Amino acid sequence: MTRSSLAIVNARVWSGDQGRPWADALLITGDRIELVGSSAEVQKRAAALVPTVDAGGMLVTPGFVDAHVQLALGDLESETRRLASQGVTSVQHMGEWEDVEILRAAHERGALRARVRAAVPLDAWSRLRDDIARLGRGDAWLQLGGVTGSADTALHEAAFAADAAGMQLMLQAGDGDGLSLRLDLLARIAEARGARDRRARLDGALQVSPGDAARLAELGVVLCVHPARAAVDADYRRLRDAGARLVFGSGGPASRAAPFEAICAAFAGSRRENALPGGRDGARAFAVGDALRACTSGAAWAGFQEKEVGILKPGMLADLVMIDRDITRAAPGDIRDARVVLTLVGGHPVFDAMGLVPCG
Repeated sequence: MTRSSLAIVNARVWSGDQGRPWADALLITGDRIELVGSSAEVQKRAAALVPTVDAGGMLVTPGFVDAHVQLALGDLESETRRLASQGVTSVQHMGEWEDVEILRAAHERGALRARVRAAVPLDAWSRLRDDIARLGRGDAWLQLGGVTGSADTALHEAAFAADAAGMQLMLQAGDGDGLSLRLDLLARIAEARGARDRRARLDGALQVSPGDAARLAELGVVLCVHPARAAVDADYRRLRDAGARLVFGSGGPASRAAPFEAICAAFAGSRRENALPGGRDGARAFAVGDALRACTSGAAWAGFQEKEVGILKPGMLADLVMIDRDITRAAPGDIRDARVVLTLVGGHPVFDAMGLVPCG
Protein backbone atom coordinates (compact mmCIF):
# COMPACT_ATOMS: atom_id res chain seq x y z
CA MET A 1 0.00 0.00 0.00
CA THR A 2 1.29 3.45 -0.95
CA ARG A 3 2.00 5.57 2.12
CA SER A 4 -0.75 8.15 2.59
CA SER A 5 0.56 11.68 3.00
CA LEU A 6 -2.17 13.31 5.11
CA ALA A 7 -5.45 12.54 6.85
CA ILE A 8 -8.00 15.15 7.91
CA VAL A 9 -10.58 14.01 10.47
CA ASN A 10 -13.39 15.51 12.55
CA ALA A 11 -14.21 18.02 9.82
CA ARG A 12 -17.41 19.11 8.16
CA VAL A 13 -16.51 18.35 4.54
CA TRP A 14 -18.58 19.99 1.79
CA SER A 15 -17.28 17.97 -1.13
CA GLY A 16 -19.22 19.49 -4.05
CA ASP A 17 -19.72 15.88 -5.20
CA GLN A 18 -23.39 15.18 -5.81
CA GLY A 19 -22.79 11.50 -5.09
CA ARG A 20 -21.60 12.28 -1.56
CA PRO A 21 -22.03 15.98 -0.76
CA TRP A 22 -21.08 15.74 2.92
CA ALA A 23 -18.50 13.80 4.89
CA ASP A 24 -16.36 14.38 7.96
CA ALA A 25 -12.92 13.21 6.88
CA LEU A 26 -10.64 12.61 3.93
CA LEU A 27 -7.38 10.87 3.16
CA ILE A 28 -4.74 12.18 0.76
CA THR A 29 -2.15 9.99 -0.95
CA GLY A 30 0.57 11.92 -2.73
CA ASP A 31 -1.14 14.80 -4.51
CA ARG A 32 -4.58 13.19 -4.83
CA ILE A 33 -7.56 12.30 -2.69
CA GLU A 34 -7.75 8.62 -1.81
CA LEU A 35 -10.87 8.56 0.36
CA VAL A 36 -13.71 10.85 1.42
CA GLY A 37 -15.79 9.44 4.24
CA SER A 38 -16.18 9.19 7.98
CA SER A 39 -13.38 9.77 10.44
CA ALA A 40 -13.55 6.09 11.38
CA GLU A 41 -13.17 5.03 7.73
CA VAL A 42 -10.23 7.35 7.16
CA GLN A 43 -8.45 6.35 10.36
CA LYS A 44 -8.92 2.67 9.50
CA ARG A 45 -7.47 3.16 6.00
CA ALA A 46 -4.58 5.39 7.02
CA ALA A 47 -1.29 3.83 8.01
CA ALA A 48 -0.16 4.36 11.60
CA LEU A 49 2.48 6.96 10.73
CA VAL A 50 0.29 9.11 8.48
CA PRO A 51 0.23 12.75 9.68
CA THR A 52 -3.29 13.60 10.82
CA VAL A 53 -5.05 16.95 11.14
CA ASP A 54 -7.95 17.16 13.59
CA ALA A 55 -10.20 19.84 12.08
CA GLY A 56 -12.21 20.30 15.26
CA GLY A 57 -15.46 20.54 13.31
CA MET A 58 -14.25 23.24 10.90
CA LEU A 59 -15.56 23.37 7.34
CA VAL A 60 -13.49 21.90 4.50
CA THR A 61 -14.37 22.68 0.88
CA PRO A 62 -12.69 22.31 -2.49
CA GLY A 63 -10.10 24.99 -3.12
CA PHE A 64 -11.55 28.11 -4.71
CA VAL A 65 -11.09 28.58 -8.46
CA ASP A 66 -10.94 32.25 -9.50
CA ALA A 67 -12.38 32.34 -13.02
CA HIS A 68 -10.99 35.79 -13.89
CA VAL A 69 -7.91 37.31 -12.35
CA GLN A 70 -4.96 39.37 -13.54
CA LEU A 71 -1.77 38.29 -11.81
CA ALA A 72 0.98 40.83 -11.19
CA LEU A 73 3.78 38.66 -12.50
CA GLY A 74 6.53 40.96 -11.31
CA ASP A 75 5.86 39.68 -7.80
CA LEU A 76 4.29 36.33 -8.57
CA GLU A 77 5.36 34.68 -5.33
CA SER A 78 3.63 37.34 -3.22
CA GLU A 79 0.55 37.16 -5.47
CA THR A 80 0.14 33.42 -5.09
CA ARG A 81 0.90 33.59 -1.35
CA ARG A 82 -1.99 36.04 -0.91
CA LEU A 83 -4.26 33.88 -3.05
CA ALA A 84 -3.42 30.91 -0.84
CA SER A 85 -4.41 32.94 2.24
CA GLN A 86 -7.82 33.45 0.59
CA GLY A 87 -8.24 29.74 -0.19
CA VAL A 88 -7.67 30.21 -3.93
CA THR A 89 -5.93 27.17 -5.38
CA SER A 90 -6.51 27.73 -9.12
CA VAL A 91 -6.78 30.90 -11.22
CA GLN A 92 -7.71 31.73 -14.78
CA HIS A 93 -5.32 34.53 -15.67
CA MET A 94 -6.23 37.11 -18.30
CA GLY A 95 -2.86 38.36 -19.42
CA GLU A 96 -0.41 39.18 -22.18
CA TRP A 97 1.65 36.94 -24.41
CA GLU A 98 4.81 37.78 -22.45
CA ASP A 99 3.20 36.28 -19.34
CA VAL A 100 3.45 32.78 -20.81
CA GLU A 101 7.24 32.59 -20.53
CA ILE A 102 7.23 34.16 -17.06
CA LEU A 103 4.72 31.59 -15.85
CA ARG A 104 6.63 28.72 -17.47
CA ALA A 105 9.85 29.83 -15.78
CA ALA A 106 8.06 30.03 -12.42
CA HIS A 107 6.60 26.57 -12.97
CA GLU A 108 10.05 25.13 -13.77
CA ARG A 109 11.39 26.65 -10.52
CA GLY A 110 8.53 25.15 -8.55
CA ALA A 111 7.44 28.67 -7.59
CA LEU A 112 3.71 28.35 -8.37
CA ARG A 113 1.50 28.05 -5.27
CA ALA A 114 -1.70 28.07 -7.34
CA ARG A 115 -2.61 26.33 -10.57
CA VAL A 116 -2.83 28.73 -13.52
CA ARG A 117 -4.82 28.55 -16.75
CA ALA A 118 -3.46 31.44 -18.78
CA ALA A 119 -5.32 33.27 -21.54
CA VAL A 120 -3.56 35.54 -24.05
CA PRO A 121 -4.91 38.40 -26.17
CA LEU A 122 -7.23 37.42 -28.99
CA ASP A 123 -4.96 38.92 -31.64
CA ALA A 124 -2.19 36.50 -30.52
CA TRP A 125 -4.29 33.44 -31.35
CA SER A 126 -2.03 32.14 -34.14
CA ARG A 127 1.04 32.43 -31.95
CA LEU A 128 -0.75 30.46 -29.26
CA ARG A 129 -1.80 27.83 -31.80
CA ASP A 130 1.80 27.35 -32.92
CA ASP A 131 3.10 27.29 -29.34
CA ILE A 132 0.60 24.60 -28.35
CA ALA A 133 1.48 22.55 -31.42
CA ARG A 134 5.14 22.68 -30.36
CA LEU A 135 4.91 22.34 -26.56
CA GLY A 136 1.38 21.18 -25.78
CA ARG A 137 -1.27 22.82 -23.62
CA GLY A 138 0.55 22.23 -20.35
CA ASP A 139 -0.09 20.19 -17.24
CA ALA A 140 -2.07 20.34 -14.01
CA TRP A 141 -0.06 23.36 -12.80
CA LEU A 142 0.03 25.53 -15.92
CA GLN A 143 -2.29 25.30 -18.92
CA LEU A 144 -2.85 27.33 -22.08
CA GLY A 145 -5.71 27.38 -24.55
CA GLY A 146 -7.78 30.53 -24.03
CA VAL A 147 -7.85 33.88 -25.80
CA THR A 148 -9.33 37.00 -24.28
CA GLY A 149 -10.36 40.44 -25.46
CA SER A 150 -13.28 42.65 -26.38
CA ALA A 151 -13.86 41.10 -29.83
CA ASP A 152 -14.83 44.45 -31.33
CA THR A 153 -15.66 44.39 -35.02
CA ALA A 154 -12.00 44.59 -36.02
CA LEU A 155 -11.30 41.33 -34.18
CA HIS A 156 -14.26 39.29 -35.43
CA GLU A 157 -12.09 37.52 -38.00
CA ALA A 158 -9.58 36.65 -35.27
CA ALA A 159 -12.39 35.24 -33.12
CA PHE A 160 -13.54 32.97 -35.97
CA ALA A 161 -9.96 31.84 -36.62
CA ALA A 162 -9.21 31.22 -32.94
CA ASP A 163 -12.33 29.10 -32.59
CA ALA A 164 -11.43 27.12 -35.68
CA ALA A 165 -8.02 26.43 -34.11
CA GLY A 166 -9.69 25.01 -30.99
CA MET A 167 -9.09 27.99 -28.72
CA GLN A 168 -11.52 28.89 -25.94
CA LEU A 169 -13.02 32.36 -26.48
CA MET A 170 -13.07 34.34 -23.22
CA LEU A 171 -14.53 37.69 -24.25
CA GLN A 172 -15.31 40.84 -22.32
CA ALA A 173 -19.08 40.96 -22.10
CA GLY A 174 -20.01 44.60 -21.77
CA ASP A 175 -23.60 45.46 -20.92
CA GLY A 176 -26.72 46.18 -22.92
CA ASP A 177 -25.96 46.25 -26.65
CA GLY A 178 -22.37 45.16 -26.02
CA LEU A 179 -23.48 41.87 -24.49
CA SER A 180 -26.01 41.29 -27.25
CA LEU A 181 -23.38 41.89 -29.92
CA ARG A 182 -20.99 39.39 -28.30
CA LEU A 183 -23.78 36.81 -28.22
CA ASP A 184 -24.50 37.53 -31.89
CA LEU A 185 -20.84 36.85 -32.69
CA LEU A 186 -20.75 33.59 -30.72
CA ALA A 187 -23.98 32.45 -32.38
CA ARG A 188 -22.50 33.09 -35.85
CA ILE A 189 -19.32 31.21 -34.94
CA ALA A 190 -21.30 28.21 -33.67
CA GLU A 191 -23.47 28.18 -36.78
CA ALA A 192 -20.49 28.45 -39.13
CA ARG A 193 -18.18 25.99 -37.36
CA GLY A 194 -20.67 23.47 -36.03
CA ALA A 195 -21.06 21.95 -32.62
CA ARG A 196 -18.10 21.26 -30.31
CA ASP A 197 -17.28 21.60 -26.63
CA ARG A 198 -16.41 25.32 -26.81
CA ARG A 199 -17.27 26.59 -23.33
CA ALA A 200 -17.16 30.10 -24.77
CA ARG A 201 -17.21 32.75 -22.06
CA LEU A 202 -18.37 36.28 -21.55
CA ASP A 203 -16.88 38.13 -18.60
CA GLY A 204 -18.19 40.96 -16.46
CA ALA A 205 -21.79 41.69 -17.48
CA LEU A 206 -23.87 43.38 -14.77
CA GLN A 207 -27.17 44.06 -16.48
CA VAL A 208 -28.51 41.19 -18.60
CA SER A 209 -31.89 41.39 -20.31
CA PRO A 210 -34.28 38.42 -20.09
CA GLY A 211 -33.73 37.82 -23.80
CA ASP A 212 -29.96 37.71 -23.44
CA ALA A 213 -30.25 35.47 -20.38
CA ALA A 214 -32.19 32.99 -22.50
CA ARG A 215 -29.58 33.24 -25.28
CA LEU A 216 -26.76 32.55 -22.83
CA ALA A 217 -28.50 29.31 -21.90
CA GLU A 218 -29.38 28.42 -25.51
CA LEU A 219 -25.81 28.91 -26.74
CA GLY A 220 -24.23 27.29 -23.71
CA VAL A 221 -22.13 30.38 -23.04
CA VAL A 222 -20.53 30.71 -19.61
CA LEU A 223 -21.04 34.05 -17.86
CA CYS A 224 -18.24 34.98 -15.46
CA VAL A 225 -19.46 37.53 -12.92
CA HIS A 226 -17.65 39.43 -10.19
CA PRO A 227 -19.97 39.66 -7.17
CA ALA A 228 -17.32 41.03 -4.80
CA ARG A 229 -16.73 44.16 -6.86
CA ALA A 230 -19.95 44.72 -8.81
CA ALA A 231 -20.94 48.39 -8.83
CA VAL A 232 -24.64 47.47 -8.79
CA ASP A 233 -26.56 44.47 -7.50
CA ALA A 234 -26.95 41.98 -10.33
CA ASP A 235 -29.79 39.47 -10.34
CA TYR A 236 -27.67 36.32 -10.48
CA ARG A 237 -30.54 34.13 -9.33
CA ARG A 238 -32.69 35.19 -12.29
CA LEU A 239 -29.84 34.38 -14.66
CA ARG A 240 -29.31 30.98 -13.09
CA ASP A 241 -33.03 30.23 -13.18
CA ALA A 242 -33.04 31.11 -16.89
CA GLY A 243 -30.48 28.37 -17.43
CA ALA A 244 -27.35 30.51 -17.70
CA ARG A 245 -24.16 28.94 -16.36
CA LEU A 246 -22.60 31.39 -13.88
CA VAL A 247 -19.09 31.29 -12.46
CA PHE A 248 -17.34 33.73 -10.13
CA GLY A 249 -14.08 35.59 -10.59
CA SER A 250 -12.30 38.60 -9.15
CA GLY A 251 -12.47 40.49 -12.43
CA GLY A 252 -9.21 42.33 -11.78
CA PRO A 253 -5.90 42.15 -9.93
CA ALA A 254 -5.26 39.23 -7.62
CA SER A 255 -5.13 41.72 -4.75
CA ARG A 256 -8.93 41.94 -5.10
CA ALA A 257 -9.49 38.19 -4.76
CA ALA A 258 -12.15 37.85 -2.06
CA PRO A 259 -14.08 34.58 -2.35
CA PHE A 260 -15.97 35.01 0.92
CA GLU A 261 -17.12 38.47 -0.11
CA ALA A 262 -18.33 37.07 -3.43
CA ILE A 263 -20.18 34.20 -1.73
CA CYS A 264 -21.67 36.65 0.76
CA ALA A 265 -22.91 38.99 -1.99
CA ALA A 266 -24.47 36.12 -3.95
CA PHE A 267 -26.06 34.57 -0.83
CA ALA A 268 -27.46 37.93 0.29
CA GLY A 269 -28.51 38.95 -3.21
CA SER A 270 -26.78 42.28 -2.57
CA ARG A 271 -23.47 43.77 -1.50
CA ARG A 272 -25.45 45.82 1.05
CA GLU A 273 -26.68 42.95 3.20
CA ASN A 274 -26.67 45.07 6.37
CA ALA A 275 -29.47 47.22 4.93
CA LEU A 276 -31.73 44.22 4.16
CA PRO A 277 -34.25 42.57 6.48
CA GLY A 278 -32.59 39.40 7.68
CA GLY A 279 -29.53 40.32 5.63
CA ARG A 280 -30.93 38.89 2.36
CA ASP A 281 -32.94 39.84 -0.71
CA GLY A 282 -34.94 36.66 -1.06
CA ALA A 283 -35.86 37.32 -4.69
CA ARG A 284 -32.21 37.58 -5.76
CA ALA A 285 -30.38 35.43 -3.22
CA PHE A 286 -28.40 32.30 -4.07
CA ALA A 287 -28.16 29.34 -1.77
CA VAL A 288 -24.67 29.11 -0.28
CA GLY A 289 -24.15 25.80 -2.06
CA ASP A 290 -24.87 27.43 -5.43
CA ALA A 291 -22.40 30.21 -4.64
CA LEU A 292 -19.76 27.69 -3.57
CA ARG A 293 -20.21 25.75 -6.80
CA ALA A 294 -19.77 28.97 -8.81
CA CYS A 295 -16.28 29.38 -7.37
CA THR A 296 -15.29 25.70 -7.23
CA SER A 297 -16.67 23.06 -9.60
CA GLY A 298 -18.42 25.57 -11.87
CA ALA A 299 -15.32 27.70 -12.34
CA ALA A 300 -13.22 24.56 -12.83
CA TRP A 301 -15.57 23.41 -15.59
CA ALA A 302 -15.36 26.83 -17.24
CA GLY A 303 -11.59 26.35 -17.45
CA PHE A 304 -11.66 22.72 -18.68
CA GLN A 305 -10.27 21.66 -15.28
CA GLU A 306 -13.23 19.71 -13.94
CA LYS A 307 -11.53 16.31 -14.22
CA GLU A 308 -8.82 17.39 -11.79
CA VAL A 309 -10.11 20.08 -9.41
CA GLY A 310 -13.30 21.66 -8.08
CA ILE A 311 -14.75 18.78 -6.08
CA LEU A 312 -13.42 16.50 -3.34
CA LYS A 313 -13.67 12.86 -4.31
CA PRO A 314 -11.24 9.97 -4.81
CA GLY A 315 -8.87 10.48 -7.72
CA MET A 316 -9.13 14.27 -7.79
CA LEU A 317 -6.19 16.51 -6.98
CA ALA A 318 -6.06 17.32 -3.27
CA ASP A 319 -6.77 21.05 -3.54
CA LEU A 320 -8.83 22.15 -0.57
CA VAL A 321 -9.44 24.87 1.98
CA MET A 322 -10.30 24.69 5.68
CA ILE A 323 -12.43 27.59 6.98
CA ASP A 324 -12.83 28.85 10.53
CA ARG A 325 -16.65 28.62 10.45
CA ASP A 326 -19.39 26.74 8.63
CA ILE A 327 -20.41 29.27 5.99
CA THR A 328 -23.18 26.94 4.77
CA ARG A 329 -25.05 27.72 8.01
CA ALA A 330 -23.94 31.31 8.55
CA ALA A 331 -25.59 34.70 8.15
CA PRO A 332 -24.27 36.85 5.27
CA GLY A 333 -22.12 39.04 7.51
CA ASP A 334 -20.53 35.96 9.09
CA ILE A 335 -19.68 34.62 5.64
CA ARG A 336 -17.93 37.88 4.76
CA ASP A 337 -15.91 37.66 7.99
CA ALA A 338 -14.83 34.04 7.46
CA ARG A 339 -11.10 33.29 7.50
CA VAL A 340 -9.02 30.59 5.87
CA VAL A 341 -7.19 28.33 8.30
CA LEU A 342 -5.49 25.94 5.87
CA THR A 343 -5.02 25.75 2.10
CA LEU A 344 -3.66 22.65 0.38
CA VAL A 345 -2.65 22.40 -3.28
CA GLY A 346 -1.91 18.87 -4.37
CA GLY A 347 -1.92 17.84 -0.70
CA HIS A 348 0.84 20.33 0.11
CA PRO A 349 0.15 23.16 2.58
CA VAL A 350 0.58 26.52 0.85
CA PHE A 351 -1.11 28.38 3.72
CA ASP A 352 -1.35 27.10 7.29
CA ALA A 353 -2.42 29.83 9.70
CA MET A 354 -2.46 27.57 12.76
CA GLY A 355 0.37 25.20 11.98
CA LEU A 356 -2.05 22.29 11.63
CA VAL A 357 -0.05 20.14 9.22
CA PRO A 358 2.75 18.26 11.04
CA CYS A 359 6.22 18.84 9.63
CA GLY A 360 8.03 16.00 7.98
